[in-house]
Amino acid sequence: MREKYYSRELTRLGQLVACPADVTRLDPAQDDDFALLQAFYRPRWPEVTREALLHVQPAWEYFAVIEDGKIVSFAGAMHMTAENWEIAGVYTLPAYRGRGLAKGVCAAVARHILEAGKRATCDTKRDNTAMRYVMDAIGMV
Repeated sequence: MREKYYSRELTRLGQLVACPADVTRLDPAQDDDFALLQAFYRPRWPEVTREALLHVQPAWEYFAVIEDGKIVSFAGAMHMTAENWEIAGVYTLPAYRGRGLAKGVCAAVARHILEAGKRATCDTKRDNTAMRYVMDAIGMV
């Protein structure tokens, strides 16, 4: 089954290609951050609650590009193992695509992971050419 996936990793900050974007780390325990996350998730997860986000938070950290008072590009750092954290849940609103925002938010997540002393990994389906491009563009090998 792994042949259906495209997998890459980063192990050193020197591998990471800087992709500037104004990225914010969000904490669902904070009212303003939760409101942003709730509005972002609601179309795909209508029953999203603060408790649900906090329940997964020990294994997830949330990062976003915020424009016009809303999350327009998102990625999470998912703590997979003690050594490996994955760039996951990457999504950019359709109206904001093509501006390098996914590269920026993924690079910020990768930097956070590497600075924590972990290996940054990312998997996507082989036919997800946009995500494959992002992974390669930020220096994942």
